[in-house]
Amino acid sequence: MKDDADNVVGNIVGPGCSDFCCSCPGSCGCDVKFLIRNPDGTEIGEITKQWSGMLAEAFTDADTFGVSFPIDLNVRAKAMLLGAVFLIVSSF
Repeated sequence: MKDDADNVVGNIVGPGCSDFCCSCPGSCGCDVKFLIRNPDGTEIGEITKQWSGMLAEAFTDADTFGVSFPIDLNVRAKAMLLGAVFLIVSSF
């Protein structure tokens, strides 16, 4: 993620990394997590696609997403993270 001055303010690390529950995220009954990290690599939050259950996942397009970040995070960074949630939702 970059700010309006093109400075890196954070990174979102998607599923497929070794710290997730399975090799095929979302298909094994677990939440799909996207880690939010500072530019120095410190984890500061996450965006989560929450597992709805086998029937809901198989027969509906409804998904439930959550986002968590520090309360003292810059307002612009918070808005950027909410925008990132919408981009991630559109990719599922």
